[in-house]
Amino acid sequence: MKEPIVFVGSFEPRKEDRLMKPLADERGNLIRILQSKDIPVRIVNELWPRDTFVYYRRAIHRATEQGNYANGGYVMPFPKFTMACNGIGVDEPRELRDSPAEEHQKLKEIYGNEIELFPNPRIIMKGREKHLPHVDLVVLTIPERKVTFIDETYYLKNKKAFNDFCERRGFNLETAECDYLKPTWPCNSLVLPDEKDLLLFTCAQKNKDFASKLKKYDIQVIEVPFANNCAYGGGVHCASNAVPKQFEEEACRTFFE
Repeated sequence: MKEPIVFVGSFEPRKEDRLMKPLADERGNLIRILQSKDIPVRIVNELWPRDTFVYYRRAIHRATEQGNYANGGYVMPFPKFTMACNGIGVDEPRELRDSPAEEHQKLKEIYGNEIELFPNPRIIMKGREKHLPHVDLVVLTIPERKVTFIDETYYLKNKKAFNDFCERRGFNLETAECDYLKPTWPCNSLVLPDEKDLLLFTCAQKNKDFASKLKKYDIQVIEVPFANNCAYGGGVHCASNAVPKQFEEEACRTFFE
């Protein structure tokens, strides 16, 4: 994505809501770090902007119109393929859920035929209801460097699916550790271009091994204190969304209409 603008969710916590203040402080710090890298930022009053729309091939797909098929936690488009997880409709009442075949067909209608479907990560989220089973929490694909990082627990439960994917796409496979009692969601990182470099913004806490693996792929790692947001349900990727600059106003209508 050339010349992106990044939407960052920010909010003013109520005085009595002490839980949300550390989250808001971390969001403010993320905004300052992005701006220090000369990345255009648009602040929106949204807890998780990634859930509100998906940008794909010069179009904004809104979750208000297409449900989880346009939720960036469940669907991640890339130039040559789109990644998604099975069970996109698991949050819907049973009678409203699409069948697996219907899900696959709807994804192809929106994002084309090159769909890479992965097992739903709900199995590793048991007992952690505030963590939605979003595939972007547990998978980070960086096509520019031909590598996919996968949450270690998620990978161990789905080895064949990910080995086949990486072989099919010619990607290296790396795993990333995550402590689910105090998650930092290393795969839930924001990747942005910077002239000839790639910048990756990730939670600073407990991700040293992940950061060292990234540097092998010539990726500039920017560590952001984000542990409180991660514990609440999402990392830097969930707390942001990005579109090319020329689509800024169209994307804004998702938040302000």
